[in-house]
Amino acid sequence: MMDLLPDLKPTSYTLRRFILVICSLLITSLTVNVVLSDGSRNLDEAIALFENKDYEEARPIFQALIDEDKTNAEANFYLGRIALAADDDPKQASKWLKKAVKYDDSRAEYHFLLGQVYGMRAQDASIFKAPGLAKGVKKQFLRTVELDPDHMDARFGLMQFYLNAPGIMGGSDEKARVQAEEIKTRNPVMGCHASAVIYEHDDKMDLAEGEYHNLIASDPDNSDYQYYLGYFYQNHEQFDKAFDLFDNILQDHPEELRALYQIGRTGALSGQRPDRAADCLLQYLLSEPGPDDSGLDWAHHRLAMVYDKAGKIDSARVHYEAALVINPDHTQAKKALKKLK
Repeated sequence: MMDLLPDLKPTSYTLRRFILVICSLLITSLTVNVVLSDGSRNLDEAIALFENKDYEEARPIFQALIDEDKTNAEANFYLGRIALAADDDPKQASKWLKKAVKYDDSRAEYHFLLGQVYGMRAQDASIFKAPGLAKGVKKQFLRTVELDPDHMDARFGLMQFYLNAPGIMGGSDEKARVQAEEIKTRNPVMGCHASAVIYEHDDKMDLAEGEYHNLIASDPDNSDYQYYLGYFYQNHEQFDKAFDLFDNILQDHPEELRALYQIGRTGALSGQRPDRAADCLLQYLLSEPGPDDSGLDWAHHRLAMVYDKAGKIDSARVHYEAALVINPDHTQAKKALKKLK
């Protein structure tokens, strides 16, 4: 989920969320009869609350619908989404999503999200659990494209799985290229990204970089494509290019929290431009990241790395510890803090 995925919210937000939880429990006890009186209407109401990010108001309605009918696949699906968006709990999310696909196997989006969640869990899993979770990713993505052949994200996920998984776990360069060709045929823009990943895998870095530039040229206003190129630069230690790219994004879009974080991450990985990296991460720590942004635990961790590489050990220790206060299960912060002592 690699820290390019969302994590936790700031303490102030967490406090407000806790208050909402308490209030929602009280409200639920008063309104459960109303919730159960019209399942269809209340499902629509809960979905609307979810889409408005009112997760703690939506949660008891979905739960009441499941209490009435445990086979309500959509309610299970949305509780899985809430476990991710509000709780940052992939393990709990997978429990809800497994029920969703059990009770309705025909929904591609259910299978795709379950596959994504297995992937998140696999990143931090033990060597004993990771293979099973990886196989779960493959199974769910295959079912997704079986149900929806034009589901490009699932095809892209399959391509990456085949490229990165060992052969004993189902990895296959040949199958990865099949998915890349399917993506090109069905979506030429995403085909540029797929080609870039294949070239990168083949160590054809100039061709890979060219495809990322083609991707950006296809839609200059899509900042995601610029980030893909930035991640490519980070992964291949072209740090000056990464700094410049993310700085340009931030200059054009000062509201872009991702750019702040990625400038800091580039400094954390490289040890370069430590003042700039630290400044950006400190700004990020004063923000309230959205569900698609890296969490504040990761921001503290990256800031600690910047200080660590700069020889500011006491400051590094403070921020590794802060990461663990937010997320006691942050494996990388635990390991880094242990090395400092």
